[in-house]
Amino acid sequence: VLCIFLLSAMIVSYVAHRRGESLSPGKKNLPESLPPGLNLSTPLYYVHGVNGSLADMSSETISKIDPVDGYQVDGKRTIFVKLAAFRDRLCPRTIEHAYSKAAYPSRVVFGAVQQLEPGDPTCTTPERPCLLFPDQPLCSPSLLNNIRIYEMKASEARGPFVARAYAEKLYRGETFVLQVDAHTVFADRWDEILESQWDAADNEMAVLSHYPSIAIVDEASKTLLPDTRKVSVPVMCDAVYENNLIKYGSQPEINVQSERKRLGNAGNELKDRPL
Repeated sequence: VLCIFLLSAMIVSYVAHRRGESLSPGKKNLPESLPPGLNLSTPLYYVHGVNGSLADMSSETISKIDPVDGYQVDGKRTIFVKLAAFRDRLCPRTIEHAYSKAAYPSRVVFGAVQQLEPGDPTCTTPERPCLLFPDQPLCSPSLLNNIRIYEMKASEARGPFVARAYAEKLYRGETFVLQVDAHTVFADRWDEILESQWDAADNEMAVLSHYPSIAIVDEASKTLLPDTRKVSVPVMCDAVYENNLIKYGSQPEINVQSERKRLGNAGNELKDRPL
């Protein structure tokens, strides 16, 4: 059981490829529920050294794609955080909180799909004016450069699964992929903790999954805060463990179930099971 105070934490397995390749723009029709004649332009999935989408490749071509270490900063591993936000005013607070609590913020990259109506705040809107409060994470040019945005109209949204699929297309070869909600509270040094837990699994295909604890909205500051009124560990009600017991060992337990908040490694999943 992974007991981190993170309102959302999970790493998804991907093939990690070197940074620097660009995505070719492409158009794909969404389900027939879209208005007639409407196509949404989205980038293709990132593939190092290959111009195109894995879904359009032959098995022979895919087998020749060599997985390499993910894009690094100062020789260290990086984390790609993907999220989907449907008119979520807490999206920028989530990104700010992630950077302010990270042990190594320069190694954290965001890929956000924001579905907005005119007048909605974007995921990169700072809480206060940068001119007066320049130390905010969303006022930092270097951190803003680490935030990739795909924007679409709220009226064209087709649920979180479609939006999360779009967010995956903003991946550029980082070592890890972390999927969270757009209203998330992070623990101190969350990035360091998650990497340490993944290393403890001693399995290159490991995916860490966690049900988040409760957070509350502070009405004065309109920000997310941890709920300290009670301490509990969320569990999956339909989970069945060996002999009805949960084992607390030094290594994460293998399970067939996972939550949508997850952290995954730079493994071979995307290569072996292309999207």
